[in-house]
Amino acid sequence: MHDSRDRYIHALRRKKPGRPAVVMGDLTLVRSLGLARIPSIVVTTSPDDITVRSRHAVGYALIDGFDTGSGERTAEALVALGRRLAPRGGRSALFYGNDAQLAFLHAWRAPLEESFAFVLNDDALGAALRDKELFYPLAMRAGVPVPRTALADDTGAILAMRAPLVIKPRAKVGWKALQRALFHDAKAKMYATPEELLRDPLFAVHRHTLLVQELVLGDVEDHYSFHGFADPDGRLLAHYSGHKLRTYPNVSGESSFIELTTDPRVIELGMDVVRRLGVRGVFKIDMIRDRRDGQLYVLELNARFNLWNYLGAVHGVNLPAVAYDFLEARDRGEAPRRWRAPLSPSRPRVRWLNFYRDLRAYREGAGRGKLSLRQWARSLASSRKIYEAFAWTDPIPFAWWVAEYVRRRVA
Repeated sequence: MHDSRDRYIHALRRKKPGRPAVVMGDLTLVRSLGLARIPSIVVTTSPDDITVRSRHAVGYALIDGFDTGSGERTAEALVALGRRLAPRGGRSALFYGNDAQLAFLHAWRAPLEESFAFVLNDDALGAALRDKELFYPLAMRAGVPVPRTALADDTGAILAMRAPLVIKPRAKVGWKALQRALFHDAKAKMYATPEELLRDPLFAVHRHTLLVQELVLGDVEDHYSFHGFADPDGRLLAHYSGHKLRTYPNVSGESSFIELTTDPRVIELGMDVVRRLGVRGVFKIDMIRDRRDGQLYVLELNARFNLWNYLGAVHGVNLPAVAYDFLEARDRGEAPRRWRAPLSPSRPRVRWLNFYRDLRAYREGAGRGKLSLRQWARSLASSRKIYEAFAWTDPIPFAWWVAEYVRRRVA
């Protein structure tokens, strides 16, 4: 077990008064807070985490992890950390960046709320947002447009579905082994017909962990998202919408090149989903536009901070900073200010790029005759960019990663 004492790297640098945020997240979240001059104490399982090298990270705390086996020890360490950060009362704002951390917060919500400030959905909604088996009937009851979905062990329902079909993991936590077995680098797998799906021996082996959906016909460019932060009363304090340009793999892959958008239909549907489901706190609603009729469908809703927040912050809608200011004001007993979110420009000023993943996306597209080298290069040169690891204003994490990579290769 790690020593639960928080281990500070150096003194606070923030020029204006205020507590640092406690961040269970990645470099993009720490940099988003840093743009608002909010320092971070990084909660991590490893001192080699590149996030702690950021100039916006003023300290870090080592924990054992967020899974069931180490959850209790991690909760105890965080409660102790919170008390040391605010010895005379008050709670530090707590941020979270993946589904395992979100599940941990719901499991240990009561003791953690004594030391930290955060906004979560109620536990029933939180469980449904982390489990696609629960989310589909919830969305249907609420009138949210979602693709037709069936459990993988319901053969009759699968045979009645419209082809093509796609299989996905039911749960958002602990599915990496399933990804290796079925999806490789993707998050889903497509089948041309229900019969093809039912004949797949791997589907038969893993069907108890899967869902089946009718595939909405659209390419990567038809994927959109709506992002925001809602207070505990359901008021939307800030928001923006996003648009995917490329992913790797092309079907159900990870984002490699993204931008913001001001599509009014995406914003309208996003606001309606928040109202219908009663979403609270930070969120990201993934959507896809069906190329057959233009209909927008909701694919999933993630109630956590994510890489898009950095792109939003660069455009002036800093959701982590909105959350921080709301939590700090509420903790002081003050009325939090209402944010009126500016919309992103109709022609985005900045795009987010993961160069290595986008290079693989280009190679995949070139292999299918969909993307030439000239088209790829022109798309990269057409706008300013921010990156997953590299930043001119915060270069040490990337430099440290490169040095470690070279050291490992030499060894």
